[in-house]
Amino acid sequence: MTNSATICIFIPLTGPVLERLFDSYAAAGCDLERKRIRDELHKGISQQLLGAAFAWKTLAYKVARLNNSLGNEASDLAVLLNDAVRDLQNLMRY
Repeated sequence: MTNSATICIFIPLTGPVLERLFDSYAAAGCDLERKRIRDELHKGISQQLLGAAFAWKTLAYKVARLNNSLGNEASDLAVLLNDAVRDLQNLMRY
């Protein structure tokens, strides 16, 4: 019969080890939240703005037939909407 002994060593998670572990989990959580927000922006707001930009451009063409000056103003607003969509899409890439 052999005698064996088991030794348990408890290493508390404090100091640099705990900080690295916490930083790792925090970074992973931030990445997940960033991805969630990016997906929501893409599926929701970006698509709605893009639809509004197309609709506004169509409206600008129709208005231009009735009044060229108002048509130009409406066209300028369509450009503004398109720029907002482009800026939002660029923001979602990062």
